[in-house]
Amino acid sequence: MEVSIPEEIFGIKKWEAKVVRNYNVASFIKEFVVEIPEDMDYKAGGYIQIEIPKTEVDFKEIDITAHPQDHPGEPEKFQQEWDKFGLWPLVMKNPENVERAYSMASFPAEGREIMLNVRIATPPWDRAKNAWADVNPGIASSYVFSKKPGDTVTISGPYGEFFINEDSDAEMIYVGGGAGMAPMRSHLYHLFHTMKTDRKVSYWYGGRSRRELFYLHYFEALEKEFPNFKIHLVLSEPLEEDNWKEKKDINDKEGDGFKGFVHQALIDNYLKDHEAPEDIEFYFCGPPMMNQAVIKMCDDFGVPPENIRAEKMQKIIETIGVSVSREDAQKAFDTYIKQSLSLKQDGTNDKSVKAFDISLKKELKKDATSQRFPIYIAEKEGAKYYIVPLYGAGLWDAIWGYIALDSDKNTIVGASFDHKGETPGLGAEITTDWFQKQFKGKKLFSNENKFVSVKTVKGGAPSGDFHSVDAISGGTITSDGVSAMIDERLSRYLPYLKK
Repeated sequence: MEVSIPEEIFGIKKWEAKVVRNYNVASFIKEFVVEIPEDMDYKAGGYIQIEIPKTEVDFKEIDITAHPQDHPGEPEKFQQEWDKFGLWPLVMKNPENVERAYSMASFPAEGREIMLNVRIATPPWDRAKNAWADVNPGIASSYVFSKKPGDTVTISGPYGEFFINEDSDAEMIYVGGGAGMAPMRSHLYHLFHTMKTDRKVSYWYGGRSRRELFYLHYFEALEKEFPNFKIHLVLSEPLEEDNWKEKKDINDKEGDGFKGFVHQALIDNYLKDHEAPEDIEFYFCGPPMMNQAVIKMCDDFGVPPENIRAEKMQKIIETIGVSVSREDAQKAFDTYIKQSLSLKQDGTNDKSVKAFDISLKKELKKDATSQRFPIYIAEKEGAKYYIVPLYGAGLWDAIWGYIALDSDKNTIVGASFDHKGETPGLGAEITTDWFQKQFKGKKLFSNENKFVSVKTVKGGAPSGDFHSVDAISGGTITSDGVSAMIDERLSRYLPYLKK
């Protein structure tokens, strides 16, 4: 039997929204603002979906007037760029109704005005013809770019898991680029204007040239009002006309910002001298190459996935065989994760604590009655799974991971492990497919329903044993750490798993 639950049960609604304004804030990025007829109960960092009907958009009809607040006195600032790249002859044709997701740049206190940052998606460039390929431009972005004040669009929401960890007091670093500005503005405005946070927060934003920078007035105002916030700008290809004065360091008040790639500027001017970069919470959104560079940067500095929200989502759903890019992590997480619980000592759910924001490292330092342990309930192709996070110690430093259990809350269907500082030949192999795949089909409980767990065995696991896997050759201490991590962490879930 299948039961269909209306989206309204989860707070998701659909509205006819009126377009309020639609200015270009950068050459190829719009600030698209719509007003809905009633309040939307959303969290900073959430997203909406916009419906695109069967339609055709002639780029000649698109208005690219520059935003008067970001570019005062320069309404035609981006005309030259559109002329240069020959965008005007393009036509988008959409033969069917589709939906696309966009992060909100607005924050809850702004009420019924919903703000998006949308980058136009052009066809690929055909080098042989020295022209745009004969491919449809982006359906959703073309549709958004074509809208005028007074038009109506259909949106639904709210969705999302890219939220602020409000239970933490850790330093926060935001890294953004391009249209990735949207959730950054939403977070930062909520942090300071609503939460009045006293956490140390910095925002590193990168663009090609000065004309690609926008919303500076928002963040400069935050910087003046809140001494615990700093914004750092980075240009990869500053133009001569930009007169870009490079800063000597983060304390240089005379310079405009840094040059190069935003992640490298962050490393060179801040992280390399930081006492504990692994304790920082990172929030980032931007072009794929930037996101990949930031993830590698975090790995290099030993930042655990729990401090990188998008990567954490990826790791969780990987255990049920879902592999997605960082850009698609949030949408995939929302698709497959149907419920998140924060379990108390007796196995009941504490609804006052958001499971995704729980740090096992911090929970384990609390007394038992105060501890809360997260579990994620997923559905994929009609099957239900229970995903449990793990945290422990290897040879050199912390190890962690996730294990997915079948609907019987006993059989392992997938495992994903990671580490902070294990070395090849001495334990780093816990991240390899051959090690992780061994856990599939193993069981936590004996036939008598006794918790046995799954152990790594040096020299090889006995054939047919449902409670052991091969240890890593040469990585005995790390292998033992995995065994202890699974046993100790999962034992905390027994009141729930045995129900």
